[in-house]
Amino acid sequence: ALTFNIINMIIKDDWIYKKFKSINQEPVTGYSQTCQDEFALEFFKKSNHKRYLDVGSGCPCCMSNTLLLEKNGWTGTCIDFKDYMGYKERSCEFIKDDATTYEFDPKEYEYISIDTDENTNASVKNLIKCNVKAKFATVEHDLYCAGEERKKQQLELMSEWGATMLFSNIQHKDDINVIYEDWYIFEENISDEVKCQIDNLKKINVFGSGFRTGQQCLWLLKMANAMFDY
Repeated sequence: ALTFNIINMIIKDDWIYKKFKSINQEPVTGYSQTCQDEFALEFFKKSNHKRYLDVGSGCPCCMSNTLLLEKNGWTGTCIDFKDYMGYKERSCEFIKDDATTYEFDPKEYEYISIDTDENTNASVKNLIKCNVKAKFATVEHDLYCAGEERKKQQLELMSEWGATMLFSNIQHKDDINVIYEDWYIFEENISDEVKCQIDNLKKINVFGSGFRTGQQCLWLLKMANAMFDY
């Protein structure tokens, strides 16, 4: 018991522990549900080309994964099967269509967000078919309500696409029991600037880890970059 108490005191005095404990008190400046947009901004802050594809984009402002990127100079395309008038106020291209069958141009994007609910895996299949390339992708699987089979199929598809798990089982910031998304990188497509950040995450042994909120993943990236002078 004494040894445990000493170890516990050392951990609580550690600056990393203190920072991690206060992470939820740091302000969130983006529009995403769990900091996908802020993570992409940080990830590609030194990149010259910044283009996104928002598949199942939904509302153009509320919980948008790409509005913040657009406001920071990114260009891109949003696609949804519903028509949203608010996209006229944005500079992105908006396509009203079915992402599971739409003929995407074979382009490369720094960030792809994929959230078409029960059709997410079919959307991934279509992106592979259309030879769309990504560097970073956030893909919703809704494990908390859809069960394991959808995620299992999604893992196989993402492997086929050439993706590597960056963070798995992202949790909702307001309820950690809501586990609904995985974040991936495509190591063959990323630049040296992004590879450096991946190496930094590996150095602190969090690359490929899971069960964190997006805000915690964002902080881990910032901490890793600060520790290794990125």
